[in-house]
Amino acid sequence: MERSFYLDLAHRGLCMPIGADLLLHECETPGNVELDGRALGKVLLRTAMRYGKPLAFPLMNLRLEKADLADYLGIGEGEADSFHFETVPSRELVEEWSAAQGRAFPAQHQASHGALRFVATETDLLPVGMLIGPFSLTTKMLADPISPVALAGLGAQGNDDPALLRFERCLQLATATVLRAAVAQIESGAR
Repeated sequence: MERSFYLDLAHRGLCMPIGADLLLHECETPGNVELDGRALGKVLLRTAMRYGKPLAFPLMNLRLEKADLADYLGIGEGEADSFHFETVPSRELVEEWSAAQGRAFPAQHQASHGALRFVATETDLLPVGMLIGPFSLTTKMLADPISPVALAGLGAQGNDDPALLRFERCLQLATATVLRAAVAQIESGAR
């Protein structure tokens, strides 16, 4: 897709809801659809058709990336949202996770990738990726992200304060997590 495609949409004043979640909940069993890539892809297709848009946006689930890292750490699916790093993640953990690109994703991620694949291969829509940003993900990994960010803003560094070092390592983990998700979405057809 060329840059001019997006510029043309902007010049035409394109406004569109990211409404896949709304249409998902019109399904009889949304929880099942959320775990079935093809069925979820059909929801993305129906959403784009309903709103008359050429872009297919996946569900805006900004919890997926944290759930992926939590799964790697052995933290149960129901505990991922409330999990926070209480200690500084080790350099080894950051290196291991950064190298875990080929590791299988949890079920919701796999379904999201399957939905993108469906859109990319079976429709004429443009499949769009959806990710949380590394900084936002980092703030979800800590019970108190404000204090270390304030310290960093004052010029402190990780070797000055354990809370800041924990934040810095979590940011490294978050960056690797988001990059892993981005690569998988691109490989699934997101453009």
